[in-house]
Amino acid sequence: MLTLLTSSNVLHGWKWGMVMPENRTAMSRRRLIEGLSGRSIDSFKESPILFDKYKQQARNDFHIISNKKHYSIRDVIEMGKRLYEDKGIDALLIDPFNFFKKEGNAYAYNNEILSELRVFAEEYCAVYIMAHPASDAPRNNIDQYGYLTPPSKYSIQGGADFPYRVDDFFILHRIVNHSDNEVRRTLQFIMEKVKETETGGKVHDKGDYCELIYEERGGFLGYWDTNGDNPMYAAIKSKQGVRAKMKGLSPEEAFGEPDKEEVEEFDQPF
Repeated sequence: MLTLLTSSNVLHGWKWGMVMPENRTAMSRRRLIEGLSGRSIDSFKESPILFDKYKQQARNDFHIISNKKHYSIRDVIEMGKRLYEDKGIDALLIDPFNFFKKEGNAYAYNNEILSELRVFAEEYCAVYIMAHPASDAPRNNIDQYGYLTPPSKYSIQGGADFPYRVDDFFILHRIVNHSDNEVRRTLQFIMEKVKETETGGKVHDKGDYCELIYEERGGFLGYWDTNGDNPMYAAIKSKQGVRAKMKGLSPEEAFGEPDKEEVEEFDQPF
């Protein structure tokens, strides 16, 4: 999911508000830097100036809400409003929905809070909700070989309100119990619902999905499709992405140590 966030930033200049209470903020920031740069954190050991540049970009464009309190979704909505007004965020990530405090009957609560999130999205910015499958989904979604099969939109913890109320619904699935490492690194991206199809969006047929594999190619670490393409890699290489244009990233700056004459420029704040 953080790859999707960083892709939207590099390719389209999106800024995000993020609440991820199951993840330490430092780990989320690290993964954002890896997503923005297409490099592992370890690769920056000899490139501290380049690392600082990506770290500053991550802080400027990704605003992570503190994990120090157990918030409700209504708390998050209010913080999302302030982030929109003060930081100009384009989208708010809630990960995972299942973590947050419920009020009263769970069904009624979900129904009401999804309505409030829709109103927020209409007035402020897009909302992306991550949610876990119900606890029985892993037991029920097993193929004849014992491997995990993708859940459906009706497997979501909290009931069928979600697929009916949201505009779009997609599933991210990996066969984490597979014996083949390449299969474990392969992500199945499944579109289960697209509300607006006029611009070309459509759902996958049953059993179909987009296949993305996570690995390093050409010095870039990220998800690659079956044609060997990664739009972030291509955008940075060709300086086509919004973020690449704004920051003036060259291929050498993105994937290697800057030249000596470039150090002074890198050392300046964005």
